[in-house]
Parts: sequence; C-alpha cells; structure tokens
Amino acid sequence: MDYNQKYIILKDAGLIDETDNLLLYCCDRTIIQQIKNKRRRLNNMYDNSNNKVKLIQNNIKHFLIIQQFKDFSSQYKNPNINYQNNYTLLGDELKNVPKFFFYKYCELNSQYYGFDIRSLNQLLKINNKNPYTLIDFPKSIILQINRIIKNLVNNHFDIIIPSIIPNKSKITAILTSTYNKMKFLNIYPDIDKLVKFNITFLFYYIQDIMTNPLLETHINKNIYNQIIDIYNITTRTRLTKTMKKIHKDKMLLYILKIINHILDITDDYQQTRALAINEIIYNNNEIFGDNASLLPVPPAPPAPPPPPLRLPSIVFNLPLELPPLPPLLFNLPLPPLPPLPPQIPPQIPPLLRLSPISFNLPPLQPISFNLSPLQTNNLAPEEIIQNEINEINEENYEIEEEEVEVEVEVD
Repeated sequence: MDYNQKYIILKDAGLIDETDNLLLYCCDRTIIQQIKNKRRRLNNMYDNSNNKVKLIQNNIKHFLIIQQFKDFSSQYKNPNINYQNNYTLLGDELKNVPKFFFYKYCELNSQYYGFDIRSLNQLLKINNKNPYTLIDFPKSIILQINRIIKNLVNNHFDIIIPSIIPNKSKITAILTSTYNKMKFLNIYPDIDKLVKFNITFLFYYIQDIMTNPLLETHINKNIYNQIIDIYNITTRTRLTKTMKKIHKDKMLLYILKIINHILDITDDYQQTRALAINEIIYNNNEIFGDNASLLPVPPAPPAPPPPPLRLPSIVFNLPLELPPLPPLLFNLPLPPLPPLPPQIPPQIPPLLRLSPISFNLPPLQPISFNLSPLQTNNLAPEEIIQNEINEINEENYEIEEEEVEVEVEVD
C-alpha cells in the first residue's frame, strides 16, 4: 500500500483534514519521486564538489610546499656559490648575516647576489631594481621577499634595522649605481679614483664640473653650497683624522648625488655629459696621481667679505624729537707742574698809631617847618608829612658824606 492509498483510506474515515493541500501533495506519487530524484542529484553534486575541493586543497598544499622549498633555498647559505658581492647594503659581510635574514637572488641564471632581507625590503619601498645591476626584480621575487618578511613577523622576529647604514656602504652602493648608469651609456669610467682624492682635490673636482658650461646648469646650488661649507670647515679648523674622514665621506656623497642627478637627465646630450664627467675624473687623476690623498693641502682662500646689511626702512608718522646730547668731558692727563719756589713770609710793617681825630661839628639846629599857606592849602596832610621826612633824610645823607670825606683825608 502506497502513500496515496493510505491518504484515501484516512480521508474516507474522516481522520485527516481535506483542506490540507500539503498533505495531499506529499502523498502524491509523482511528487515523491521528484523529491527522491532531487535528493539523489544533490548527493551527487555534493560528492563531486567535495572531490573537487579536496583536489584544490591538495594543489594548494603542494603549491605552498613548493613555495616553502623555494624560500628555504633562497635563504640557504651555500658556501659553494660565488657571489658577485661580498658585503650587504649595510656594509656587513655576507657570512656575518644571520641565517633568518639572509637572502640570495639569482640573476641571468648564473649571477648570485647576497642581501640582508631587512635592508632589501626597505629598498623595495623606493624602487624595484637590483642596486648592483639596475635590472628590475621579477614580480615573483618581490612576492617572495614580502612573503618571507611576513613569516618573520609572524614568528616574532624583529625586522627593524638596528643601526643607520654607514657612509662607507652608501658610497659603495652609489658608486656602483653611478658606474652602471655610465656603463649603460657605453662609457666605462674609473669612478673609484674619486675615493682616493682628499677633500681639497674633491673640491677642485666639483669646481671643474661647476665651470663646465654643459654641466653647470644641472647642478643643485644647495648641494654645492653644502660642499663649500664642508671645505671651509676642514681647511680653517683643526680636526682629527676621524672627523676629516667623516667630512670627506659627506663631501663625496654630495658629489655623487650631483653626478647621479646629471646622469638621470634624459635628452640628446645625456651621453655627452657622462663623457664630460668621465674626462674630468681622468684629467684630475693625471694631475694629482694615485696618491692625491697624500699631497699637502694648499692654504685656504681668504674668506669673502660679508654681505652689506640691509636695514628695514623706518617710517615715522610723528616728528622725531631726540633729546639734546650732553656735553662731552675729556679728562686729558695734565703735564707735571714745576716745583714751587720757596715761599718767603711777607714782612709786615709796624702798625701806625693813629691819634684820635676829633671833629668839631656845629650842633644840629632844630628844623622848623614853615610852610606857606599856598603849599598847605593844595596838599593833603599825609603828603605834607612825607615831604618833610624826605627833606630830613636828604640832610642826614649830606652829613654822612662829609664825615666819610674827612676820614679819607686823614688816612
């Protein structure tokens, strides 16, 4: 008995709901068969997809294993390989690089270069070129380097460079880059001769470049001024050998920076400028020889006069009143005075004894004021009294003068 017959029997018995369509469809034979077929197909699809997923996983595992072998081989220090360089970009020998940070790169299937992967990772942030050949790294190599760096970080390795790149390593790398740029232009310079020059002859070399009409327009004046400052410091002050070596390396780096900037200019005169740079090196080497660093340093040229001071103009909206200047007092040294002659005490004559002088003056007569009626009638009483007092004072003054004249005649 199938599901359809069971459904009919239960329906006739009134044991199921006739309005339930879902129950009716579930008991339909064709619908049940469709459900079985679909389930079978789903099981087949699951089996197929599961097999494909397992195949993909196996391929990925195989690919990762191959990558791990490649990474391991690129970090393996094979002592039988002849590397093109003996030092890293940090100036360390390849044999002293830790095995976790060592990386070797094969170029042209025969040339091997050794690196510290930490410095190489920093270099890739600037450009994707091999610093020794200026050939671009393949994309697979860049991905491999990034993958190794990621694994080192996940394994808690410190990929920060512990110290600053020394100037010796910078000079070596820039000299190699400069040589490759000129070699690309079919010019084979002896650029290592710049290292043999001392500070003075490096200054002469940059002066020759500065006076060349084909090169002077492409020289950065700021870098040139820094070279002049280094030359002035080393020639006008007493420095130790270590400090002179440091200043020489700085000057050489600035000169190489100028040369590389000139070589990077691409136009019709690029090769001509490179040839001029090479000729200046050759001419300076012929003049100074290989022992240029041992030659005596000529005296430094006199310092240029300072530029005139430019004072800002002052504008006064109000009249400027300055206080009067105090008189200048000069305390000049006085000449020595001659000795004073001996002082003779003055001789005082004897005093004269004067006899008393008697004056026989007539007694004063009383003064009577007889004013006429005309005078008293026209003057006030106060004015009359004042006039009388004035007359008395005049008479007394005349008497005193007579007494003084008498005294003078007696003396």
